Amino acid sequence: MKTRNGDTEAAYGEIGRYYLPLALQAVSQSFTYPLVAIVATRGREGSLNIAALAQAHIILFFLLSLGAGLVTAGMVYCVNGEGLRRFRMLNRRFTLMIVAVHGLVCIPLVSHIIFSSIMGLEGELYRSTYLAFLLSLPFPMMFNFRNIAMVVLFNNKLTGKAFSATLGRIVLTVLLSIVLTFSGLTGIFWAAVCQTIPIVLEVILMNHFAKESLGKLRLKEGDCPPIGEMATLTFSFSAGKMMMAFSAYAVAGFAARAPEPGIMLPVYYAAVGIMNPLAFAASRMQATVISFAVRGVKNIRLFNFTVFSGLVCGAIPLVFTLPFLSDWYYGALQKIPSGDLPLVKQSAMLLVLVPFAVALRSYVEGWAAFRRNPVAVIAGQGVYLGAVVSAAFFAFNLGAQGNMIGPLALFVGNICAAGILALALRMKEPEDIHAPPAQFITPA
Repeated sequence: MKTRNGDTEAAYGEIGRYYLPLALQAVSQSFTYPLVAIVATRGREGSLNIAALAQAHIILFFLLSLGAGLVTAGMVYCVNGEGLRRFRMLNRRFTLMIVAVHGLVCIPLVSHIIFSSIMGLEGELYRSTYLAFLLSLPFPMMFNFRNIAMVVLFNNKLTGKAFSATLGRIVLTVLLSIVLTFSGLTGIFWAAVCQTIPIVLEVILMNHFAKESLGKLRLKEGDCPPIGEMATLTFSFSAGKMMMAFSAYAVAGFAARAPEPGIMLPVYYAAVGIMNPLAFAASRMQATVISFAVRGVKNIRLFNFTVFSGLVCGAIPLVFTLPFLSDWYYGALQKIPSGDLPLVKQSAMLLVLVPFAVALRSYVEGWAAFRRNPVAVIAGQGVYLGAVVSAAFFAFNLGAQGNMIGPLALFVGNICAAGILALALRMKEPEDIHAPPAQFITPA
């Protein structure tokens, strides 16, 4: 299908070759944290260090979410030399802001308010959490240093190279975790070392792979909107990430108040631990839409690929419910009692449609970014938060089991956000949203 300008939709194979490395990158990033935890837990404080790392990462990831929209905004605006210059300036300002807030939290008085008064940490757990957070101070700078290279690789459809850089980070993390553990260099400090060095490698590789494309982009002439417009789009997606992080705590709060929380919460988190990386992979449809969206056509293939990838991402966790694999992963590794395994399988079945719903939401978010419509994004994210909390509230009051509240709330939240976003965009350009489901075509 062609537009008046002769533009055509990409083939399924081309979309797949772009999306698959992004999905693998999203899934594989989750592998590094358990490896770092292995180094931490073998320290003097033992398993307490795992809790300390988790608590420190909660605050760290919240701070990083302030710049979560940078890559999306970069893909939209960083299309010529002037766009690159302004995006580089915006990325630098966000980095300084995040590092400044991170440094502020590291001040003992402020950290005591957050980690002790608010989070309720005391004694050795408080000290270990503070140390883990202090040692993570370089992370915002390193993660943001790779943003420009990542944007250039994504826009030039070189997602395979971006995944290669992340794969190098994972391999080095594996090697370091083995070396440090067998050398007796364990605990919070060495866990931070195990996490930092591989990230530095990923940044170096990412910038190396993007060097040639970056040089061509600098020479490309063209206009670019004011930096304020870029910042607005960035903030709209960043605010959405923070709302989603908050909604996870709301869901956990309702689940903890349902009957038998000592059984239901571990069961739910064991199942959601498999689903989350795949939901993250499904969310990569946002970048895929920005790269392949074509104005003036219905983009049937792009929509069909979204449906297909969302269903596949949702189906993969079901593999872990098979008898022998379930006993090994959930029983032996996650320490779920054998009598509770049917509840884990129940949770996994309910979570099947969550990555599918995430893919649909990310698809429409991609269109919102493509059209530079931050108002629609914020509206969708606000609806997401409200729908998740409302669904969790009603599920709890209707007597749903604790392991059922999360899957139901997450599905409803993502579907409602996708619907509101699609409605907001359709009011402007109805022809560009997606083809009706009846026109589904199975990807080749």
